[in-house]
Amino acid sequence: MNGVHFSTYSSKVFRVTFVTLAVFLIIPLLGAIVLLECPIDPQPLSFKEPPLLTDALEPNIKLRQAERIFENQLVGPESIASLGDVLFTGTADGKIVRIEDGEVKTLARLGHGPCRTKEDEPICGRPLGIRVGPNNTLFVADAYHGIYEIDPVTGDVKMLLSTKKPLEGQKMSFVNDLTLTRDGRKIFFTDSSSKWQRRDYPFLVMEGTDDGRLLEYDTVTKEVKVLMVGLRFPNGVQLSPAEDFVLVAETTLARIRRYYVSGLMKGGADMFVENMPGFPDNIRLSSSGGYWVAMSAIRPNPGFSMVDFISEKPWIKRIIFKLLSQETVMKFVPKYSLVIELGETGSYKRSFHDPNAAVVTSEQRLLQNRRPRHLGGDVRCRDSPHWRTQRGEQAPSPGPGIEPRTAWTFQRPCTPPSQEDKFLGDPPQRTLRGFVGLPHGPSPSGPEANTGLSSAPSVRRPQQ
Repeated sequence: MNGVHFSTYSSKVFRVTFVTLAVFLIIPLLGAIVLLECPIDPQPLSFKEPPLLTDALEPNIKLRQAERIFENQLVGPESIASLGDVLFTGTADGKIVRIEDGEVKTLARLGHGPCRTKEDEPICGRPLGIRVGPNNTLFVADAYHGIYEIDPVTGDVKMLLSTKKPLEGQKMSFVNDLTLTRDGRKIFFTDSSSKWQRRDYPFLVMEGTDDGRLLEYDTVTKEVKVLMVGLRFPNGVQLSPAEDFVLVAETTLARIRRYYVSGLMKGGADMFVENMPGFPDNIRLSSSGGYWVAMSAIRPNPGFSMVDFISEKPWIKRIIFKLLSQETVMKFVPKYSLVIELGETGSYKRSFHDPNAAVVTSEQRLLQNRRPRHLGGDVRCRDSPHWRTQRGEQAPSPGPGIEPRTAWTFQRPCTPPSQEDKFLGDPPQRTLRGFVGLPHGPSPSGPEANTGLSSAPSVRRPQQ
């Protein structure tokens, strides 16, 4: 009887304890949900079922051939441009850096310090898109300050367009990427939002804000035109080889729009590719006449996409952002790196994956280089006069390509330059070497917090 009595007593104690803990947890939680203000006003969005990851989208591990270089020397490198064997990139601490002969040197600063956390970005500046113009000067889009032209030798900075001046009554809060015509007269660029700044990009994505624009700046007349409005997080932008249209990645809606800038369709717009297997970030030309697109996150199919699931449920988004910070929310984004090559009509040609982001993190952007691929002595072909170089020499280019968000250089076996696509499709044949960054990652809380972005984690080399 005593055993039975003790068992009953223990059960009662457990129930009382459980109920008490539940009350103490649930009541404050409910109170927080009801009383706390939500920083965003999410809009309901609708997505189709993502395309199956088959055929050209078949998962692989090609991106795991990547290797990080210049670790701890670059803080969040974003877009990259090259002049011969010299590379230029913008970093999270507001600098434009020059990389030559294995050395990283500061070329210019677009803002001023201190640059310790992402909250300092509006003062420090955040260089994003960067291109080389016809006179070999650099054109840079700074998320907070506007568009600049920079001398690649002296570092002299010239502001072309300031964000302080509203356009058609709407301020530019998040200047993102840019592309320019071959003669350098016109610059097409994206303003991702008039409400949210770059440091609050998770709010922009989750709210579904439709205040993004595609703009055109004339370097001769100094006039600015608004080409497209109502875009949801317009991001990467790329002018076509024929310069008859501009592609714009609409990140929030997982699609790419096309705006015609010349010809019979001038002023019109249509869909280039929609319902993509991820949320597109940057766009650059590929060597085959198509386009490389880097995904900021994927929509796996088969699989489960949290963003798709909550897209039509604004109330869930409100609860999430009432209780969690942006940085915490971003930690729940699945780690998966994906780069896709599109054909000239928007069809999927091939893809490069790193499941679980084992080597290339999901926040990184990886795109091919238009000019000769060269980082010191890393570009060479073993036992081949076509590709063997010493430090400081420029390796011959295997063909036209594109300016990357992350640079690629190669160590490869003796494959003629014209056979680039062959060895790109066979991971065991070559080692992909490039430096990678975290352009939109959360601010760290550890030892690297003084930079605003953590350094890249160490590389796990693939098994040969």
